[in-house]
Amino acid sequence: MAVVKKKTGSSPRSIIPPASMGLLADVQQIATARPDSVFERRSSNGFTALHYAAKLGHTAMVSFLVNSGADLYAEDVYGRWPVDISYGRGNQIATNILEKATYPENRETRFDMFDDDDDGGAPVQPIGPKP
Repeated sequence: MAVVKKKTGSSPRSIIPPASMGLLADVQQIATARPDSVFERRSSNGFTALHYAAKLGHTAMVSFLVNSGADLYAEDVYGRWPVDISYGRGNQIATNILEKATYPENRETRFDMFDDDDDGGAPVQPIGPKP
């Protein structure tokens, strides 16, 4: 029976597989060891770890990646940002986190996803006194 030795000094582990499986602890470990890993892309669909976290609605991972400097404006092969993926999957909390990070200068939301007033999706008006 042959003994298989584990390689040492192999290439760094990609952040994409654990992100696509929702494994936050693994994503945190990789991102801590290699901060630039939050910018990695999967070539077949253009997803970053943040796209996967948004797709899965994994709010803790979304928050971690946003706070780690992940590219909020990275586009997949269809031109979608992570916030678009989250919105399309109906992940309200992840969408809210991503919208606040993606549009910090304007608290109006990009999507009128949870608007109940049947106004055809008019932009949400900011709360507070009018200028």
